[in-house]
Amino acid sequence: MFISIEPHQHEKYRNLLSQMYQHRGEIFFHQREWDVDIDEHGYEIDKYDKLNPLYLMSINSFGTVLSSMRVMPTVGPTLLSDVFYELIPTQTVVRSSLIWEVTRMTLNPFIEQRYRRGVAMAMWEILIGANELALNSGIKQYIAVFDSPMERYYKLCGWQPEIIGRKNVRTNEDIMLGLWDVSNDISAKMLKRSQLSREAIIPRTLDRVAA
Repeated sequence: MFISIEPHQHEKYRNLLSQMYQHRGEIFFHQREWDVDIDEHGYEIDKYDKLNPLYLMSINSFGTVLSSMRVMPTVGPTLLSDVFYELIPTQTVVRSSLIWEVTRMTLNPFIEQRYRRGVAMAMWEILIGANELALNSGIKQYIAVFDSPMERYYKLCGWQPEIIGRKNVRTNEDIMLGLWDVSNDISAKMLKRSQLSREAIIPRTLDRVAA
């Protein structure tokens, strides 16, 4: 199921956030070898996590986080404006209360191979949920920096961004800056491809999975 964790809920749902931070440490520090830090628990937590972001997740009935992302308004500090600003095209405005930045998107790296289809479905669920949340809250676009493997995921799910910036970082690997428009048509397209129901995507209460 899709869930959203608002800033005032961070402490209450610290178990879910701990799982997310661990997934980030495994993926970005150990697997991709990004220039990020991890703590003694193996958690990847950066300064933007201190700015009370919104977290979106897909979790199963046991309270296991299957996918996650961090979402922040672009009117404040963002990874894009602080680190990846060179990807922003000249005269392109990306600071707006209607445009929110997505960062640190993950799929659970510890799920056994035989359960990978469930993780793939979690990708659809979190993208559909993000689109539905935006429709209900007035967000018009998402913006994110992502790499080549994620571009294939977005194409598969049916919500491809408009690529507005690109940079080659190593052989056969680019990082890209993309803009995602939000619409009812996007939700309908992804629901049809995934065969998920809209009712399964509606944000739920989390009392049964709280720490």
